[in-house]
Amino acid sequence: MQTISLCMIVRDEEAVLGRCLDSVADCVDEIIVVDTGSVDGTREVAARYTRQIYDFVWVDDFAAARNAAFGYATMDYCMWMDADDILLDDDRQAFRQLKEQLDGSADVVMLPYQTLDGEGHVVLSYNRERLLRREAGFCWQGRVHEAIVPAGNILYGQAAITHCPVGKKDSGRNLRIYRAMLAQGMALGPREQYYYGRELYDHGLYGDAAQAFSTYLERSDGWAVDQVGACRLLAGCYEKAGQTVERLGVLLQALRYAVPDAGLCCDLGRCFLDAQQYRQAIWWYEQACALCPIPTAALFCNKTNTVIFRPCSYVYAMIGLARQKKRSSITSRPRSIIPSRAQWRTTDSIFSSRKQGGMGPASSKRAELAETSCTCAVFMVKI
Repeated sequence: MQTISLCMIVRDEEAVLGRCLDSVADCVDEIIVVDTGSVDGTREVAARYTRQIYDFVWVDDFAAARNAAFGYATMDYCMWMDADDILLDDDRQAFRQLKEQLDGSADVVMLPYQTLDGEGHVVLSYNRERLLRREAGFCWQGRVHEAIVPAGNILYGQAAITHCPVGKKDSGRNLRIYRAMLAQGMALGPREQYYYGRELYDHGLYGDAAQAFSTYLERSDGWAVDQVGACRLLAGCYEKAGQTVERLGVLLQALRYAVPDAGLCCDLGRCFLDAQQYRQAIWWYEQACALCPIPTAALFCNKTNTVIFRPCSYVYAMIGLARQKKRSSITSRPRSIIPSRAQWRTTDSIFSSRKQGGMGPASSKRAELAETSCTCAVFMVKI
């Protein structure tokens, strides 16, 4: 069995650090906390779990801080977590089993990184480089959205780290760092260019974001998953600007970079749905259903069918609405096709048995919905 150093960087995390360390302390052999300038009780909380607490002068560089934390590690593997991450009970057991199985041959261990909704369902899960063999000499890269490029012998595990943020943080920090880099004449690397676009998008600066994503997609040195992500977000910029043709074009461009995942298929489905091309929309949503669940080795995946089934249900309902409009000579276009949570439950019940099976709606379910399509349309769409 190999040993593990948990290496953390923290700042003003008094509210959540104890929760994090409670969940993981008995799974690791060493805890290293690098403080980047806390003014609350973060250090006092950390002192309950470890004596290895170090100061780091913050220089607007997350990679530098994480590399400093890794530099204090003495065990076989370096592990990182943020203060608002936790190991849930089942994942803690899976982590212990993984640790017992490690023999030192793996250079990188990839583990799921997930977020939950208010009911405890996984809404986003993607693999991150979680354990790094210390003697391999891995280094973090990127002032913001830092990462280590996996290399060597890569092992995939099942023990998920769950992100559970509490309260609001400085939402403008990352964008300020990127703008400061540009003001200093620094060239953005491919990952930095991509995440710069994402920060602009998240701040509602869609015109600037579109330019950043377009610049990124002109490069050929990005990761495929980021290239697909850039296409999807650029499509979102075009949607905000009402550029329908450009929106569809950039979504189709994403097919150049990777086999489409469920997310891209849903985006294409919604694009055709918004254009009232319902049969094309259904085809893309069915592809999304067929792709769930996505294999563990995929970088980004959805562990539940909720995100996939809800669009499917209202696409079928929209077909029912189209038939109803034809019969009743209604010509007004619906103002909203986004149902409420209560309305979701109405159509979700139609698909409940297939949700349990983890695949898309079967032809029998489509037939069932076809028989009740007009009713569905009334529930799902506001005229």
